[in-house]
Amino acid sequence: EIRHGKFTPEDVRRKNSTVQEIIDDYIFAGKSQQLKSIADIEQRMRWWRDHMGNKSARSVLPSDIESARLMLCHERKPGNGQRDEPGGRSTGTVNRYLATLKAAVSLAVRNGKVEKNPLTQAKLKKENNCRVRWLTPEEEGRLLAVLPVEYHAMVKVALHTGLRRKEQF
Repeated sequence: EIRHGKFTPEDVRRKNSTVQEIIDDYIFAGKSQQLKSIADIEQRMRWWRDHMGNKSARSVLPSDIESARLMLCHERKPGNGQRDEPGGRSTGTVNRYLATLKAAVSLAVRNGKVEKNPLTQAKLKKENNCRVRWLTPEEEGRLLAVLPVEYHAMVKVALHTGLRRKEQF
């Protein structure tokens, strides 16, 4: 690269970003785009910053990502009004953490701060987090019995359509 004139020390410095710098750039980009999910992104990125912040992005290996995935699966710190429950995070939550870091590193690749994305080899796990439950006719009757009559129509629409609150209102 030196012989062909393609190498400059500036390129080495620029392409040797830490995970911390990549995270900061991604959060800045998210804030500048006024993303609604920026609070969630910041929460996930705090975790990555605590566990890999000082590491050079170039030195992140797939084994590092897999060990981070295991840590995410086995530890859980409740936040955003969640209850403290035993066990780790769900598969879907772990996937969101990985997807957020993948997006941050992809942005760094596009900005020329990293040569390649080491997270492309880290595949997201298959999710099966769906919980489907309907009220039985008895439960529906008990619910309507304790509600004022003025709310019966709204509750019946919600029960029979499955609309979310904002969608319904």
